[in-house]
Amino acid sequence: MSWDLWFVQLSGWPVFLATVAVVFLFMMGLSVGLTWISNRTVVQSAAIAVAALAVLSLLMLGLAALVMR
Repeated sequence: MSWDLWFVQLSGWPVFLATVAVVFLFMMGLSVGLTWISNRTVVQSAAIAVAALAVLSLLMLGLAALVMR
């Protein structure tokens, strides 16, 4: 199987769902990690994690769109 066929098989919903899963796991990790390393409340850590995830998810979706052109 060539590189191009791999991306064709992962186009559409699978890429979207994989991106959502990665973003969710990253968000949970950031919310726990930021609470441990700083003196922030969980709400503050979650807000920072959501902002970081918004940027990360936009980058991942943009990269997926560029690769699948």
